[in-house]
Amino acid sequence: MEKWFLLFILFGQQAFGLTPLEGVILGKIQQDDQFDPMKTVFERKSQNKDVTDSELMLRNYLAFYQSGENLKNSCDKYTTPFRYASPWLQSQAEQTVLATLQYMALDLQVRAIAKYAKHLEYTSSDYNRLVDNIIQGYCSKNLTVYSLKLLKQNLLDKFENNNSFNLPNWNNSPHFPENLQSLSQSNFARTNEFNYTLKGFRAFCSWSGSVDDFRLLDVYLQNPHLMSYVFQHMDGKESYFDYTSHQLKYRSSQDTIQVLCKNGICRKADYKSFEKLFPRMMGSSSLKSDLERLYCQRFSQINIDNKSPLPVIAKWKNERTLESINLERSQLIALITGAPDLLNSVEKYVDLVRLLKSNINQRLSKWAKASLNQFSNDMYYEESLQFQVMPKNARFENIRGKYHIDVEVTLGEIDRGTELFDKLTAYYSLKFPKSFLDWAKKEYMAAKHSGKTYRIENFEKQIQEYVKNQLINKEKRFVVLPWDQEKNPGGNLEKIITPELLRQLELTDEKFFAKNVNDFVEVPVEFHYGNFALKYLRYRFNKVYR
Repeated sequence: MEKWFLLFILFGQQAFGLTPLEGVILGKIQQDDQFDPMKTVFERKSQNKDVTDSELMLRNYLAFYQSGENLKNSCDKYTTPFRYASPWLQSQAEQTVLATLQYMALDLQVRAIAKYAKHLEYTSSDYNRLVDNIIQGYCSKNLTVYSLKLLKQNLLDKFENNNSFNLPNWNNSPHFPENLQSLSQSNFARTNEFNYTLKGFRAFCSWSGSVDDFRLLDVYLQNPHLMSYVFQHMDGKESYFDYTSHQLKYRSSQDTIQVLCKNGICRKADYKSFEKLFPRMMGSSSLKSDLERLYCQRFSQINIDNKSPLPVIAKWKNERTLESINLERSQLIALITGAPDLLNSVEKYVDLVRLLKSNINQRLSKWAKASLNQFSNDMYYEESLQFQVMPKNARFENIRGKYHIDVEVTLGEIDRGTELFDKLTAYYSLKFPKSFLDWAKKEYMAAKHSGKTYRIENFEKQIQEYVKNQLINKEKRFVVLPWDQEKNPGGNLEKIITPELLRQLELTDEKFFAKNVNDFVEVPVEFHYGNFALKYLRYRFNKVYR
């Protein structure tokens, strides 16, 4: 379970450093610290206190998971073996636990099977054949929590009539990117979920009621999260995650399920009858502690094997793998919590990396847009924008007449310390006649060889004027100019671009200029904006246009 829950956290949630787990899950961190400009990268934009359906599902999922962890951790306090007044009473108690789990699982699976079949566009005749096959091929004749006739009627009724059951989904969840939401509802994902729902139905419907042979339920009984959920129902409680205190809490609930077993017959019961008649351990302090001890000292110790006196059960057990067991259990958890298992959405596990990246990219994009809107309110600008050409180590490209100029636009030390590939990029191209570049290279080389500084400087000024004319023509491409257009047309970029252009020209092979002398050569100029530089430009935009 820990493995699947970790994947859920990685795909669905924010990442905070040294932050309590509850805050990571719910995305609700309150800080009174000094303002952090990167703070809102992983925070939800909405401050609405109303709980959305997707957030309620996350809370329920967290409560489900944490309850299972609490059950597992409770085992440390039960060191002495439990005892019942007789083996028969212990058998009745264990059978009641299994029957409650069986009833709850079948109730969910019946509704889910009909819904999946509808989603996958089964015809009535195909679905009827499916129902006949699974009832006859999977279900034990000794099933008592449901009659086989009623089970079949429910399967058919949920398909033909209105079925309000919602399949697991992350619709409109702010915690998951749109492509992952659509992928989790694809026919591929739904087909996988349907298959594991059918396998789960096989496991629960095939149990005959014997506590001496759990058949395919062994892997379910070992799971603390599922068993904790069953025990809460038996105890008339429900767990919930309290948003204010960020703690798991329990409360009494009328919407719980209890099943009582007596002499091999198991039937649904009301809570009062159940509490009165359920067999208790010797020295029992509460129903809750009895159930915890049953899990810790009985169900969690079950030995998983592929043996069974029935050949068909042994065959099904031998077909199980560690992967299929986990996916089968996680599908039942998905039906309980409404949170789909993302592993059903991918054909290969390596695809999980791509999905993780898409989630991070979407959250960063949302953060960037929201942050830019607040820049003018959060920051004073005591420094000016800096433009710096980054020398490009592309000797081989320059030899062949391929030129590229990178200009870094920064504001402050954080921007300057950020790697180039972490900045936002925009570009335009300058165009030069090849004959002009040929002449410029020769003149520049001659000026350098003369050893006279003034000659080099005068030549660079000539080239700067030529470059400046093109830069001024490109100003219309900027929504907001990073410089004062009237006082400083072109932004004096020609003074930093020209030396880099001449440096790259110096490396160019003469053979390049000998061919197609009338052609034009494009020189891309790529601007790399730091976060704070972008914030400042947004401030200027708001000042001018709003």
